[in-house]
Amino acid sequence: MTKEMVMSYPADAFVRVTDGQAPDGALVYVRDVWALITHLPGSQGRVDKTLILTGPEAGAIYGRFSDTGLATAPGVNVEVRVLPENRIVNGSHTTHSAVVISPQGGYHFWGHIQGSVAHRYGFSPDGSPVAEAEHELAPFVMFKKFEVWLSRGGQLLSDKPLFIVG
Repeated sequence: MTKEMVMSYPADAFVRVTDGQAPDGALVYVRDVWALITHLPGSQGRVDKTLILTGPEAGAIYGRFSDTGLATAPGVNVEVRVLPENRIVNGSHTTHSAVVISPQGGYHFWGHIQGSVAHRYGFSPDGSPVAEAEHELAPFVMFKKFEVWLSRGGQLLSDKPLFIVG
């Protein structure tokens, strides 16, 4: 279950953009969902992707959309919050639509190629793909429930999260 748009944020926390123009790591609001802009390596080089974070298709990875929407503005930082007691330890693999805690600290967003749940990929907050070697780092510690907050200059931009997943 996803609770979206529970916030009130300053308008200058966002810029108007098409999904295809947004830089890797940007959060975008298009097609009534929040998504992370990212990419995967392909046989001909980089392949631009969009990881859906909210809504009924949360966890699905698509090609870039051409829709116009909102993206986080330059200088706006994303903060993911979790409750440690909500962790899931999985000995074999991650699940889609999860935040996974990295062995080096920090977190990754995980999803799967749309229509192929077996093809799972992780992405750093900057939108870069997680190294393939890390796909096998078991056990995974992940969260299916998390909150996304925005800040600028070390100050939260609202007293409520941008969105809640789970």
